[in-house]
Amino acid sequence: MLRFLVWSDAWQKFFEPLLKNLEKGLTDELLNPSIERKNKRSDDCIRGSIHTIRAILNFPAQVLQEADAEAEEANRLVQEKSELLARSKHGFLNPYGPTPGSM
Repeated sequence: MLRFLVWSDAWQKFFEPLLKNLEKGLTDELLNPSIERKNKRSDDCIRGSIHTIRAILNFPAQVLQEADAEAEEANRLVQEKSELLARSKHGFLNPYGPTPGSM
């Protein structure tokens, strides 16, 4: 579901370019050292806005990476469980050695 949202046209063609343009505009505004601009918006406010926009732009990729890691871990655990189950059926996990007739 998350992949669908991140790879959707709404994100890639509208929101992401909008946020990047907003970030560029704020960066350009931050580089303007005039007193009028500083009275209108402080440097800290602009820096905080830029930081927030960058976090929003990086959030989908970060969440997808975490979801992929969780899925890999879940698959690994399922595979280990199935291997243990197969070994126990053949008597290899008996604490006293193989069960009679298992070999």
